[in-house]
Amino acid sequence: MSACVTRLVVGVAAIVLAAATALGELCPKCRDLAFTTDVGHCAECPNTTGSRALKLCKKCSTRLGQCEHCRAPVKKGADITLGDDANGKTVAAQPNQTLLVKLRGNPTTGYQWSLAKLEGDAIEAVGKPDYVGDKSPREIVGTGGTYHFTFRAVKPGKATLTLAYARPWEKDTPPIKSFTLTVEVKEPAAKAKQ
Repeated sequence: MSACVTRLVVGVAAIVLAAATALGELCPKCRDLAFTTDVGHCAECPNTTGSRALKLCKKCSTRLGQCEHCRAPVKKGADITLGDDANGKTVAAQPNQTLLVKLRGNPTTGYQWSLAKLEGDAIEAVGKPDYVGDKSPREIVGTGGTYHFTFRAVKPGKATLTLAYARPWEKDTPPIKSFTLTVEVKEPAAKAKQ
């Protein structure tokens, strides 16, 4: 491959990657599409969009609860939210549903939750985990909070995820807590009969 073609391929990949990170609210149908980073115009306000293919800017998409690309309704939040009580359980999901696992933790102790293992390809991790600190009246250090892990069901099948609560630098020490969840992804009954 010539140097010119290589630069073109790398440039196109960078544009698609930049567009994917710049996008806001997309429906499940549009979520996996690639968009270029040329500037477009919002159909609802004078703002610009991250791509000419998008019909709404992020602000209008959020305000209207619509997909930036096709304007279909976009549901806020996860389809399935789970906590400590789901440890060791099996849950059912449908393709394109999102799962939010919320686990208590306190990073000021050095411990943090991390994805230790994901077996099976029926689900995938979405983004990086978030940590949401507890609200305290005087912003007291060390009050703890909740780690949020988001997963998406991608195809029918079974997957098991394991989260570990450990100090990252203590490689030879087992985690002090773990969380395991099995997800069975199945098509909706009406679609499965077709």
